[in-house]
Amino acid sequence: MLNLIKKNIAGIKIIFNNLEDISNCVINSENQTILSTLSMPLLGELHENRDYFNALENSEIVLPDGMGIVLLSKIIYGKDSIKKRVTGPDFFLFFNEKANKNKLKYFFLGSTIETLEKIENKIKAEYPDIIISGTLSPPFGNWDEKINNEILKKINDANPDVLWVAMTAPKQEIWVYENRDRIKARIIASIGAAFDFFAGTKRRAPEIFRRLGLEWLYRIFQEPFRMGKRYLKGFPYFIFYLFKGLKKRGEK
Repeated sequence: MLNLIKKNIAGIKIIFNNLEDISNCVINSENQTILSTLSMPLLGELHENRDYFNALENSEIVLPDGMGIVLLSKIIYGKDSIKKRVTGPDFFLFFNEKANKNKLKYFFLGSTIETLEKIENKIKAEYPDIIISGTLSPPFGNWDEKINNEILKKINDANPDVLWVAMTAPKQEIWVYENRDRIKARIIASIGAAFDFFAGTKRRAPEIFRRLGLEWLYRIFQEPFRMGKRYLKGFPYFIFYLFKGLKKRGEK
């Protein structure tokens, strides 16, 4: 692993580097690399679900996916804070350029058959040197051992360099954590909504929202029940770490 800067936020080592550094590190690593993300609405899940915490704690790279995490870094670390958030969708788009140059093989796990077909067609059109070695829309709900083994076999038979996973957090991260030793892919990245954004089956927040750090507000408008519930659950933990960071800075 190259010289990535990792600092503690909410008990998890978060990457402080930019997209270029992170992508170079991932693509050049000789060891299996697990990439996850953390955003403010998942702080509640992080500390109420031990499996999720373990999954992030054991990820080689955890991206600061959200302005809440960036703000906590500014409160805790001051001038040495995260300069810019790095989301799963942004990493995916940036990494595709490097993967295309290196002719990497992709496998997509998650979402619907329709979305996966759109992703495959778009990859072939925009990144012709990326090889799609397989896609799989898995069954909804919890999987028994038989189904899980079938999923793993299909992935490993395809022999991808990169396994992209989108099954919503924290399910995707926990599944990767529990199965990483059985997955032959060198890079495994859980990137959630990136599948839908790239395929165009779900609209991402306009650029102005993203520049102003208001993508979270747009997501709540899109999915008020699901996203609103997550933000309500994560907000008390955000406030806790905010005051904890302020107290720590006041003691310096």
